[in-house]
Amino acid sequence: MTKPSTATLMSALALTGLLSISSLANAQAAVKPETSAQRAAVARHFSLLEQTQTQVEQSYSDKMFNQMNEQLKQQESALVARLCTEHGRQYDDATSTCTE
Repeated sequence: MTKPSTATLMSALALTGLLSISSLANAQAAVKPETSAQRAAVARHFSLLEQTQTQVEQSYSDKMFNQMNEQLKQQESALVARLCTEHGRQYDDATSTCTE
């Protein structure tokens, strides 16, 4: 008895996966809430998902803004300190200015 080739096995595996996904998709399409209570529960679920996603996106946006703002302050401070040194002055961290 000969062993099936790798290509044959891969084709069989791909076909099996495709059939599985197809049957799952058909099963999902057939599932529909039948009662108003079920439809309301689904609507509440999606509403909660939307609220949660909005909160997470806002939190992430705030975090990224704060990180960017902090990096900008550090870069600005480094630039002013370098410019102060180039002009023979001292950099004052407290006021972010050059002093003599």
